[in-house]
Amino acid sequence: MVQKLKGTVPVSFHQLHIAPGSNTLLESGGHSIKSTLKSDGLLNANNNITLLSTISRTAAVDGTGLGEISGNLTMQAYLANGYGYKYLGAPFQSATVNELAAYVNLSAAFPSVYRFEENVLSNGWVNYMAAGNLLEPMRGYAFQFGNSNLPKTIAMTGVVNNGLRSLGLNNNNKIYTKGYHLISNPYPSPIDWDEALGWTKINIDNAIYYFDTDEQSIYTGVYNTYINGISSNGLANNFIPAMQGFFIHVSDGGYPVAGTLSVNNNARLTHITQAHRELNALNDYQYLRLSVQLEGAKIADPLVIYFSPNARDTFHQQFDALKLMNTSDRAPNLYSMKQAKLLSIQSLRSIQLSTQVPIGIMAKSSGAYVFKNTNITSLPAGIYCYLYDSLSKNYVDLKKNTAYKVQMNAGENNRRFSIVFSKTPINQAVGVEPNNGGNGFQVSVIRQKVYITLPDYNGQLQSVQVTNLLGQKHYYQSFTQGGKYLLDSPFPSGVYIITHWHNQTYSSKKIFIPQ
Repeated sequence: MVQKLKGTVPVSFHQLHIAPGSNTLLESGGHSIKSTLKSDGLLNANNNITLLSTISRTAAVDGTGLGEISGNLTMQAYLANGYGYKYLGAPFQSATVNELAAYVNLSAAFPSVYRFEENVLSNGWVNYMAAGNLLEPMRGYAFQFGNSNLPKTIAMTGVVNNGLRSLGLNNNNKIYTKGYHLISNPYPSPIDWDEALGWTKINIDNAIYYFDTDEQSIYTGVYNTYINGISSNGLANNFIPAMQGFFIHVSDGGYPVAGTLSVNNNARLTHITQAHRELNALNDYQYLRLSVQLEGAKIADPLVIYFSPNARDTFHQQFDALKLMNTSDRAPNLYSMKQAKLLSIQSLRSIQLSTQVPIGIMAKSSGAYVFKNTNITSLPAGIYCYLYDSLSKNYVDLKKNTAYKVQMNAGENNRRFSIVFSKTPINQAVGVEPNNGGNGFQVSVIRQKVYITLPDYNGQLQSVQVTNLLGQKHYYQSFTQGGKYLLDSPFPSGVYIITHWHNQTYSSKKIFIPQ
């Protein structure tokens, strides 16, 4: 028997639960829900109910419901800032671009709706303005909402998606698209990217990329990244709101690489996540978050280097996030370099290692740029962290200096800067500790070459060994003559201990070899 919900006065529910065995028809219109709609029976929404969205919360369909929801319902999404392009997707089965015709200009001379196509030679953005174009579930699209910075509430209507959703994706290694795909949350509820039982990720990197509009240009913006509990800007996280679009990357390999991304109801959250992203719970990682911005500009680009025992010496798609380049002319691109990969979030295996991490900056224009240490408090007191500028030969102690200004030319600056983590302070004058023992043994580092000066012991044997801070040997040589020598061995950038032996006595010095 069908139970009918009707009446002349619309009802604003906080929560609505359709009980097991119930068959309910919403016969009258104008009803709304502030929190959750859960159906353990049969519900025909009949285009008569709206999931509300405000600055404080967005109502959702509870994905743990064991029943079915048929008929159209309306879902709102609150946009804290209605300026420029937003990446969105539909939580409904057969929605079209026309669902957002009230908010975007489908007759604009410059396209107001785009889809992203990976297997093309262009930048991937394809005009998708026709009102009848399908908003394919799990695909993301870019919608242009205009030049107003005021909040905006949008809405879509349709039959809700439920259960397993899957996409086959490829990395064709095209020059601009590089295996990236714009996808979206397919459900009328938030989802958790980190829920292992909710996803199948075959040849899919573990990073996700959110887009934030540059508030001085309706056409451009910046990307912020989340991976493995780490947020590039402290806001982007694993909780993906309903309708939210975001980029993912199909893993590199033997091209073309075939990937599969599938999601099911286990990924859906039962608590309410607002339409704007919010900071997730803090994790126990030790990390540095560094940003750079054009002097005077409000928009900055962040880089995170974090320490994890699961990290690899080479790029790993579960722990390291590739750099997706910003489109704003005011925002530089800051990244670390791990082999040939440019990264927005990089993992290191252990904080006990004294190591140098090369970083690069793609500057859109020449001028003064400001580095800012936005989070370094999680690093232990006994670990030193420096920004090394090879042009000025300056080591900036990031624990003591929150900002460092430099002049940079437009274009790639990939050989100038690096981050140095060390267990001991670095002597900025020559990079060498004072002599231990006063036996005349000297060390100097000049233009990345290591020179030693040995005392003369009248032909007696003396030896020199170079190790890293883990005790791994990089160089060993015995000498019978004093004098100045160039150590004929290539040393990767980093911190080393040089030890000199003679007649069972020794002295040691620490050096730093820049990139």
